[in-house]
Amino acid sequence: MGNSMMLQRRMLDFENSTAYKKLKNFYDTPSMLSLLGVSRIEDTHNKFIEWLLSPANAQNDHGLGSTPFRKFLETLALVSSSLEHSKGKLDEKLVQMILFDNYKVADITVNYEKQLNKESRLDIQIIATVTTDTKSHTLCIAIENKVKSKETKAQTTRYYKELSTEKNNWDYFIGVYLTPLLNRQYEELKEVECVEKKFIQLNYQYLADYVLIPCLDDASKASTKQYLSEYLLALRLPCSRKNGNFIMSFGREERELLAEFWKKYKLLLIETLAENDKLGPCATEKLVATLTKSKSATNTSPQDKEMLRLFWNKHESLLMTVLASLADSDALDNEARKAVADAVEIIKDTNAVINPSALHQVELGGEVKEGLKQRDLVNAVVLDYFKQNPNSSLADLQKAFPKHVQKKIEIVLDEPQAHLQNVDGNGKPRKQYHIIEHVKFANGKALAICNQWGVANIQNFLDHATQMGYQISTEEDF
Repeated sequence: MGNSMMLQRRMLDFENSTAYKKLKNFYDTPSMLSLLGVSRIEDTHNKFIEWLLSPANAQNDHGLGSTPFRKFLETLALVSSSLEHSKGKLDEKLVQMILFDNYKVADITVNYEKQLNKESRLDIQIIATVTTDTKSHTLCIAIENKVKSKETKAQTTRYYKELSTEKNNWDYFIGVYLTPLLNRQYEELKEVECVEKKFIQLNYQYLADYVLIPCLDDASKASTKQYLSEYLLALRLPCSRKNGNFIMSFGREERELLAEFWKKYKLLLIETLAENDKLGPCATEKLVATLTKSKSATNTSPQDKEMLRLFWNKHESLLMTVLASLADSDALDNEARKAVADAVEIIKDTNAVINPSALHQVELGGEVKEGLKQRDLVNAVVLDYFKQNPNSSLADLQKAFPKHVQKKIEIVLDEPQAHLQNVDGNGKPRKQYHIIEHVKFANGKALAICNQWGVANIQNFLDHATQMGYQISTEEDF
């Protein structure tokens, strides 16, 4: 039997296997949050965490009492005691009380989007009173949550200055920087990624393992079990079929399935990766060598190469998820995990070509604007920034939205400059800028925003706006 026939049989065996069917069924089942297009919107996660950590009241009784809050404290104590990046961030006496004392939670107040001052609005603030046999303690916990964006304007430092014990009456301040790093990368951090190094960094995998899953196990109300199960599912599912590794946490079930899957189909997956055009020759050679522990080149016929490329294209979403799990598992050594993680990032970057007709949504001031075309998205972000910084000059806005993001022309002009740009060298009109007559600079000149956006530059703007702190999703991410 020829090699090509053998390869075809192995591919069919792959698709007919129980492991494949179980994984495909799991990852093809959408969560309610993904159906609504909000599974990676920061505000969605903030509201769920607020609900879970809040005490029972007439509108909100999950039936778990203070258990979620206690589990959250235990997780912070664990991180502060064991992980290098956050070691010693909690007072040792507080850690001892959380882990070993029979303390009671006397009061909890959870504030969603707490306005601290004119410039600072915190995602979640918790004020809690805990008591032991001998003493009562007041805790202030500040949670800054980053799902798809990074910290801007030293937010954590501003929160620390406003909420530290030096300025307030509580006994302990705990800053928490919550991110979706998977465990391997999270546990290997040398320091927290936020600006304020007194914060503890927490990831969603720890939140799931030590808070959400125990609460699910303890929940007696059917509605609470349903909400927790749906939320965990949203964390565990890829948010995009192209970028399958944007998973916020893995569950025990799929970890076991993925490990079994890799063990059984390792050779086929390595062969498929070896013929993946998206990786490039250097990354491919490094990845295959580290996974096989061999430097010898594979001898694959042109026919088999084409079959392997088609196989990758057909199963890319699932295979990207398998790779992401390998980069975060003990199935590989450190060198192989690093090679797999690098390969995932390369494929992600290659896939990051925006469909020119794709619609976007952006979160502005707690409100989600949906169905935005590319130029409408740019307008929305620039106008929101100007609204938040009303004293900005044209030079200030051009610094905030630099020309290199668009690649060819300025993103922001004033009205007189825009009129000059809206005609070509022959005097013929060309609509390069949208003049927003009701929005003016201090000198009275109206604001004008570039409308020249497409495949060649919109990804630059999405990346830039995300770095500024804006929460943006493209329709394929929903």
